[in-house]
Amino acid sequence: MKKNFPLIFLVIAALAVKAQNFTKDHIVVARLGNGINPLTTGALPVSLVEINPSTKVVTNTVAIPSTTTGQRLLINGNPAAGSNEGGISLSADGKYIVIGGADVALFDSDTGPDNKSFARINGIGNVDLFTINGNFFGGFIRATTSIDGSALWFTTNQGTAYVAWGATGTSRFTTTGSRYIGVIGNQLYSASATNPATILNFGTPQTNNTTNNGMALPGTSTSTIQSAYGFALLDIDNTINNTIDGNDVLYIVDQTVASPGIVKMAYNTATSNWDYVGKYTSTVPFYGLTARKNNNGEVELFCVSNFGENNDLVAIVDANTRTTFNSASITQTTLASAGANYVFRSVAFSPFDPVLPLDLLSFQATVRTNTATFKWKTKNEVNIKDFTLERSTNGNNFEALKTIQPRNVTAEGNYQSQDIDLLPGTYYYRLKITDLDGTKKYSEIANITIKGLASINLFPNPAQDYINIGFIKATQKRTFGIYSTDGKLIKKIEIAPNTENQRVNISELKSGAYVLKTETGNQTFIKK
Repeated sequence: MKKNFPLIFLVIAALAVKAQNFTKDHIVVARLGNGINPLTTGALPVSLVEINPSTKVVTNTVAIPSTTTGQRLLINGNPAAGSNEGGISLSADGKYIVIGGADVALFDSDTGPDNKSFARINGIGNVDLFTINGNFFGGFIRATTSIDGSALWFTTNQGTAYVAWGATGTSRFTTTGSRYIGVIGNQLYSASATNPATILNFGTPQTNNTTNNGMALPGTSTSTIQSAYGFALLDIDNTINNTIDGNDVLYIVDQTVASPGIVKMAYNTATSNWDYVGKYTSTVPFYGLTARKNNNGEVELFCVSNFGENNDLVAIVDANTRTTFNSASITQTTLASAGANYVFRSVAFSPFDPVLPLDLLSFQATVRTNTATFKWKTKNEVNIKDFTLERSTNGNNFEALKTIQPRNVTAEGNYQSQDIDLLPGTYYYRLKITDLDGTKKYSEIANITIKGLASINLFPNPAQDYINIGFIKATQKRTFGIYSTDGKLIKKIEIAPNTENQRVNISELKSGAYVLKTETGNQTFIKK
């Protein structure tokens, strides 16, 4: 049975808080209405309300301009049908909240055919706006996302599109409706508006109008989700290798009338599918979703509960393991209520621009044979916890390679590290800089290429009972293989560290030709 916590309702209908800096890890909810006029089917002003999820205290409110003077952004306030609109998200770099709406007058009865407006709100509460002089095929903007605030991707009932910040036109690449959208792990995702709903992957976010209807994440089409109104992807288990974006848990809001709730799915490395794990059901629908893993390894989900006036912002904690679901391990707490003549629409984490007490003057990588060397220079180091050298083989998914302690001096600091015994291929590196308070910032990515090492020396050839393999030694264990000419693995050879020559017994092999495959290439030999 679900654990019941005392509900603490925080009504913020008449709230008037002077805009100030957002706080890292707080929750931001989009709120429609002015607190005076009833919710209507027309356009309503929008504000972003920041709430501390630990104390349930409102810490900031930023109003998006909605008057007739200058640029403005309003959103359909229909408590039912309009719940499709007002989807916000935090940019991938964490610096902006982005949202899309209409350039219309207050209470305009139809925001579909009107000009569209977009807003980005940074960590100190500044609001930037621009307007597209067009109606985007008569569609309503449902949700918006961004990488760094310089460009936007958005979903409507008329398709999914890209627009550069400040541009006057868009590039639509689908003509089918989607709802929520997000850039995760350098991939663009959206929740489809079909039944059953799927989570679509569009690949690297595109900037042109080449048709791209996305690929449904394998397994999501069988999750029985009828109406997807939000999703979240998380990396819970670092040992799970999802090569697309590194994430291994997926939560999807299902707004179906018959059984609203949140579906949980887990990535299966054996099948590369997303497996259904369970569903947290509710008596009222949820809207919007953002999530994170807390210090206890639990997943914290934040979303809007219900769709009408004075609805709620809730926190849901999933204490189950990645692949298990037990309703007794789910808790739900109300963080705030929208108030009379207001309605909540969507949630995101607060924007935050990390400014570390350090000047990173340079970060460079060089290569010699099979060793990469890294040098970086700093100045004005204060309260730096450590440097972490991270490596990737695809430029997207990085893993920690080694940690280097800082000197924390104001004078210029020179650092050096290495990555040795690399196999042929291209590698990407970056430097993660961590402050004492946990703030993190990354260097630019540097890449190096290791060319093929000298060919191995295999003898005798032809051979009767043994072959000898000579190669460049390495400090790491390596694995070679002997294959038949049709590609079947016959024998696996494990090479111990610091070995230059390996004698291999082949007496059990049948007479014929075989292929020895190593990291430097293949060699054919004959067994007598």
